[in-house]
Amino acid sequence: SPEQLDVLTTVLKGYVEFGVVSSLEFFFTGDAGTGKSYVLRKIVEALQERMGAEKVFVTASTGIAACNIGGITIHSFAG
Repeated sequence: SPEQLDVLTTVLKGYVEFGVVSSLEFFFTGDAGTGKSYVLRKIVEALQERMGAEKVFVTASTGIAACNIGGITIHSFAG
């Protein structure tokens, strides 16, 4: 959708404008079924291609959310 493309474009534009960064954080939200997980997977794929998979981390606040997006919990990431 146009909204999904806007999110992807905004994130990637921020990455390009700032070059190599130590941290790229963003937040987007939407109603159930609007494709948030799909958009996130596309963002992760694009960033992994540009930065390398070992430099891209995907976190979520709960275990179920982390499973849904192919990531880990924030607590697990922080150790």
